[in-house]
Amino acid sequence: MEILSFMLGVSAVLITLGVVFMFSMYKKIKLNSEQIKLINEVTSSIWRQIDEVERRKQSDIDNLYRTMNLTEENLVRTIDSRLDKLENKLKTKTSKEVL
Repeated sequence: MEILSFMLGVSAVLITLGVVFMFSMYKKIKLNSEQIKLINEVTSSIWRQIDEVERRKQSDIDNLYRTMNLTEENLVRTIDSRLDKLENKLKTKTSKEVL
């Protein structure tokens, strides 16, 4: 009988410790799950911000290329116009000298 009482007492203690251990593990798992969820949300937000920065960067690069092309075209037009004027002056000057 004493052995049975001892075994029941030990079993009760072990079951109680098992239940306490399970609840503590449940709390830790729940906390870890919440932390993982938060980390995923933060990571997702960071990737969205990175994508937005990439889009803005690409947009700025495209705008820069457009501006460079327009500036180049304007420069070529201006130079072409000036060269035409110079050519006309030289032609009229040579024609006057020939006459």
